[in-house]
Parts: sequence; structure tokens; C-alpha cells
Amino acid sequence: IKRVLKQNPKVSTFSHDKPPYGYLDWWPTALGFNCSEPPFDDPEIRWAISYAINRDDVVTYGLQGLGTATRVTFPEFPSLVRYIESIPDLFATYDPNAYDPQKTEEIMKRKGYKKGSKGFWEGPDGKPFKIVITTFQVLQNVCPPVVENLRQAGFDASYHMPADFYSRISQGIAKAFIFGHAASVRDPYRTLDLYHSRFVAPTGTPTFPAYRWSNPAFDSILAEMNLIAHDDPRMFPLFHQAMEIWLKELPDVPLVSFYHRNPINYTYWEGWPNVDDPYINDANWHKTVLLTLIRLKPTQ
Repeated sequence: IKRVLKQNPKVSTFSHDKPPYGYLDWWPTALGFNCSEPPFDDPEIRWAISYAINRDDVVTYGLQGLGTATRVTFPEFPSLVRYIESIPDLFATYDPNAYDPQKTEEIMKRKGYKKGSKGFWEGPDGKPFKIVITTFQVLQNVCPPVVENLRQAGFDASYHMPADFYSRISQGIAKAFIFGHAASVRDPYRTLDLYHSRFVAPTGTPTFPAYRWSNPAFDSILAEMNLIAHDDPRMFPLFHQAMEIWLKELPDVPLVSFYHRNPINYTYWEGWPNVDDPYINDANWHKTVLLTLIRLKPTQ
């Protein structure tokens, strides 16, 4: 990115020529599962997988050092950071960013797995523990370090980007997938609602969100959250209760925050949104792009 920006001073980014060369989007990235299918229906197995992933590797090699790990699946916007900061006690017990291959090993052995001749975990039936991650091109840079970490921890992991990736994820055919989360921007309710049991459907039946995780107590908390305003103080204790369940079960493994890094060209037009005038984001595929078009002015 630096090289391209130096080659043409008219080419820029939302944050000009300075990191992160874009802005924090509302679409944090995580490793999700079809939580209704074994072995991913076991929360301990999901935690074993999480412990095997070094988020620093994902940032360093997947994001070229331009990014941050995340412990939640909603964006760390100012309005939402206060919620993250309200549950340090939960993170002390359940830290989704914890990299601890020894805990992975302990869990897998306790679950009856052992490593075969190729160094991969095998179940009592002698079959290797395969993790085939489904994703698409936008997230392809995140996958190699995740897969490498999983393989080093003994999982027979790989990833692919089929043309019908969305159908595979929504139908549950993809047992593991890396995807983003478009939901919360001012309070965590909308993101938590992605894990409501009303979205659960049998494998083969399309549904989205596609985590296929169900917890009645979690649903009950969401029902209460849905009845109060986003700035109601009662949101915080309800959030704590919901996250205690969510973190313990870990139906979705948080990885990294997502940044939009879109090139901006000032050769013919000016008035693009940027860090100095952030009147809207610069994602031209969003329906709000009209707000950008009416602000542009020709340079010549």
C-alpha cells in the first residue's frame, strides 16, 4: 500500500497516506461453525480450536500488520467499546484471544482424540479431525495463518473459496466458515441476535445467520434486551448475562476487526469522504454512496 501511494500522490485512502489506510468497518471477522453437527456441536471442541489460533499471526501475516485482534463479533466503535470494557471479569475466565496450544492438547486428549502418524488428531474411529474452512475472496488473506495455526496444533485443516460459498454456509454444508458480522453499531443487541435460536434450521435447509446454535437462556435475555432502548442502563447487566453464556459456549470464534481499505483518486474529482471529513464511509457498494456522489466536485 505504501508503495502505491508513493507512486501517485493523487491516489489516497480514507486515512490518507497513514495507517490503517482505511477505517474500521462494522464487519469483524470470525471462524463460525455449524454448531448442530459433531464435532462442532461441542463447546469444548470449539474452545480447543480457538486456543490453537494465534491472532497475532493473523494480523501480522494475514493483514500485513495493519489490523487488530478482536474478542467480540461486533465492531469496536466508541459506542460499543464501553460494553467490551464492562466485562473484564468474563474475559479473565473466557478469553477468545487466548493462544494456548497446551490447552488445545489437553482438551483434545480428554475428548478421546490422539495424534496419528501424520501428527493430526484422530478420533476413536481412527479418522482424522478435518476442518475445511469455507470462505470467499474478500477474506482469503485471513485464512492461511488460521489454517497454519490449526495444522500446527494437530488439526487436518484447509480452506477453499467455492463459487457457491454462501449457499454452503447458509445450508450448513460448510461445517466451518470464516465470515463477517453486519449488525450492531450503537449497542450489542443486533449482533447478539445473530445467535438467536430462531435462525436454527436442519442441515441442508437454508438459514442465515448460519451458526445453528441454540441456548434458551440466551434467547430469554435477548427478549428482554429487545424491549429496552439502546441507551437504557439495563442494557449493561443484560449484556453481561448474555456474554457469560456466549463466551462459555463460543459458537463463533472471534478473529480480527475488519477494515475497509478502498483507494481514492483525486485526479478528476474531490470531495471524497476521509478522516478529515467523515460524512459517510467510502464503501461504494453501500446504498449510501449517493451521499458521496452529491458531494463530489470536478477538479478541472
